[in-house]
Amino acid sequence: MTNKQNFAAFIKEKRSTLSLTQEQLADRLGVLPTTVSKWERGITYPDITIISDICKALDISEHELMTASNEAFLTHFDSKFSLRTQGVLVRDGCVLLQSDTREEYAGNFATPGGQVRFGETAAQALTRRFKQETGFDITVGELAWTEENFYTWEGKAIQQVALTFHLRIRDALPQQDFAGAADAPHLRFHWVPLDQLDNTTVYPENLRELLQNATTHVVRISTPTPAYT
Repeated sequence: MTNKQNFAAFIKEKRSTLSLTQEQLADRLGVLPTTVSKWERGITYPDITIISDICKALDISEHELMTASNEAFLTHFDSKFSLRTQGVLVRDGCVLLQSDTREEYAGNFATPGGQVRFGETAAQALTRRFKQETGFDITVGELAWTEENFYTWEGKAIQQVALTFHLRIRDALPQQDFAGAADAPHLRFHWVPLDQLDNTTVYPENLRELLQNATTHVVRISTPTPAYT
């Protein structure tokens, strides 16, 4: 396992990303909040018997936890490369988008999805993230388009490849906007009318055009901030 200070910073970062308090994480793991506090201060490591539970609660792999690193990113000095998978779901003239209540993402919308873990397919990653973040099951359909995103985030140059798939509903989704599942309390999901996309801060910015010409192609995009990583 990595040194305690790196491990402590990694645990805190992942917990904060999910908008979980130390108390909430502790409750999910069946430990005391002071135990989580000790992990995040670099005083102790978690007991080996709850490693898998921590990974599930923080949506990370055991390798990521043990090395305190993100498998989704390949880091080279001051730059990163990532692979994202995302889906488009259109119903009754509206597309399903997600928003994030955290301050740095305020006012932005994006198609649902997330990072692909090493060893899983893009479809597997999208199915996993959609279930974790909404609580509902979907079927991943055909590839719609591929994006190449270039932006700077937290002082690092990011190159991101995003694979966008058509989604099919397996569960009955709410007719109205709805909150994220317990594993994603910082997210909200919205049915946005297609004719309102041009007046919405959404990533990709030309989503309406892409949906109207939904043939598989590569879109090169340069954005000042990421949609969601």
